[in-house]
Amino acid sequence: MKVEIVGGSGYTGGELLRLLLRHPKVEVALSFTPHSDLEPCDLLFLAMPHGRSMGRMSDFLVRAGKVIDLSADFRLKDPALYREYYGVEHPRPDLLAQAVYGMPELHREAIRQATLVSGPGCIATAAILAIHPLAKAGLIDPERLVVDAKTGSSAGGVDGGTASQHPERSGVMRIYAPVGHRHTAEIEQETGVKVALS
Repeated sequence: MKVEIVGGSGYTGGELLRLLLRHPKVEVALSFTPHSDLEPCDLLFLAMPHGRSMGRMSDFLVRAGKVIDLSADFRLKDPALYREYYGVEHPRPDLLAQAVYGMPELHREAIRQATLVSGPGCIATAAILAIHPLAKAGLIDPERLVVDAKTGSSAGGVDGGTASQHPERSGVMRIYAPVGHRHTAEIEQETGVKVALS
């Protein structure tokens, strides 16, 4: 399988590259060229910062049998939520319905069939995997749930500010986005439960 990665120099792209290089059935091509120069491939991973794949997704879809976008650009189905949580108008709301939220525990068959898969957020993944079975069984109040989540020092990515760097975060707990955390929308979308993140 021929796989290309756009954005292999960040934390996410670097870890993805490390895993793929060890896979016996994958031939990896790392792309540092302009996106217009991408070669056709079976699978294209986008490991770019949030906001970079939104306007270019049509070009990416033409070049690959399947695209997996690891940013938040296609995680949400409702374009209004991009304004609310990311402060941007989504330039391709027509593609949001096509994108499958990439959590196999919930969408395994849809992921197999999809041409566009959006990788879930870190805190969203932990919260959804914990909440979904409880919500499905009717064991929690769908109108009120507090998610108290902690994350490591790599969560801010390569471009995070000083507060995201390990020497500043090691052994310290800081509140990040106590109101309007971006992963709130993902958790609510995938579980049907209204949550407050702390």
